[in-house]
Amino acid sequence: MARSVGCASLTPSGRAAQGGEVKRRVVFVVYEEFQVLDLVGPYGVFQRAGGYTCEVVAPVPGLVRSATGLPIHVELGLDTPPEGIDTLVVTGGAGVYASRHDTRLTGWVRAASAGARRVTSVCSGAFLLAAAGLLDERRVTTHWARAERLAREYPRVTVDADPIFIECVPRRRAPVPRPPRPRTDPRETV
Repeated sequence: MARSVGCASLTPSGRAAQGGEVKRRVVFVVYEEFQVLDLVGPYGVFQRAGGYTCEVVAPVPGLVRSATGLPIHVELGLDTPPEGIDTLVVTGGAGVYASRHDTRLTGWVRAASAGARRVTSVCSGAFLLAAAGLLDERRVTTHWARAERLAREYPRVTVDADPIFIECVPRRRAPVPRPPRPRTDPRETV
């Protein structure tokens, strides 16, 4: 959402992960009561694609309980340097409503997004990105059952519940100039 959401290809820019070549770093953000599927689904896809190294970050390292009660052991906390991240993935889940008020967490997400090539969230993870100020003035999507609440609580965000994903143009890039429209009638003036 903040950078590129729903990227069509997971191939890391033609760079093979063979022969000791550097893999792209994908970091998943979880918190108490995150949706476990929002982690394991994308994590598995990136691992299977190859060329990526996947890490999980939580506000505090250790056991983090998912919304279903399943605990996972997270080795990295917010003391993990937010630099060098290729793709930042924020999970959704019932715990996002409390976690978005954690200023250390939203600050870390904001810092990590500054250098990341892609920043995205799964379903209600958009609330955490919005709380970090990363979705202001952007068109975004989230789980259809959460769309109205996201729009109401973050009025600077344009929420569209219909698409499955929305690909955004990075803010850093200037708009690409369009070529002039070809004239079909030689008498036409510009």
